[in-house]
Amino acid sequence: MWSRLAGLAAFLIAISAISAPVLQAQIILGSLKDSVSKAPVVGATILLVDSVGATVAEARSAEDGTFTLDAKRVSKLRFSVRKIGVAPTLSSYFEIAGDADSLSVELLAPQTGVTLATVTVTALVSKPNFNTGQLAEARRFGWRVIEPHVIAQDRSKAVQFSDLLRRNPIAGIRMPRRDGECFTSSRSNRCLDIVVDGQVLGPVVYINPEDVYFIAFMNAQQSQVAYGPRAPQGAIFIATRRRGDDERKPVTPPRF
Repeated sequence: MWSRLAGLAAFLIAISAISAPVLQAQIILGSLKDSVSKAPVVGATILLVDSVGATVAEARSAEDGTFTLDAKRVSKLRFSVRKIGVAPTLSSYFEIAGDADSLSVELLAPQTGVTLATVTVTALVSKPNFNTGQLAEARRFGWRVIEPHVIAQDRSKAVQFSDLLRRNPIAGIRMPRRDGECFTSSRSNRCLDIVVDGQVLGPVVYINPEDVYFIAFMNAQQSQVAYGPRAPQGAIFIATRRRGDDERKPVTPPRF
């Protein structure tokens, strides 16, 4: 039987299974595509969520957009798609008839927001962990760092990225007053640019708190040295977890 369900932000889902009163599938084989171009969406996190909001299963879309979820037998579910630079997308709840052991799913989601290009960091290629290298560089340049172990403690408590900074304020950063506004420099009152894994993305970017590894603040002089005219007023540097975590307790960070 085929069902089509519409969720938030034009999130579409097509499902096929054998008929029965509730979803009984154990294995979900799916693909994630852009709702406009129909191109595969690579590197997105797909969550299967039950009626109380608990995550039942989690997968990551491959180079061809495919994914596999090993799901429990839960009667009422919905899909959530997350990707760095894109607001989370959530489907409506659904029930699928059938007592089959597998389920075929096609997810169509809009890619709105920022899609990160490939980052090449020649100086760090030989290091064992990409994020360890980024953290070492931030400390070496004297940026003000919110350490990875601190972020790890606060991720689950943060609804949005700004919550991480509210819980760990950094001198020099003024918080936005409402959604859609930028972080500003307390010295110049100018918008700070957001830098994600070495890429300058602009002053207003959606960042999922769960994707953050560590945060660092650069004043105007430091950001101009690092990124020139692309970040002239200062910047907030965000290292993401897409290259892996290294959350061993760090050495005592420098004081500012």
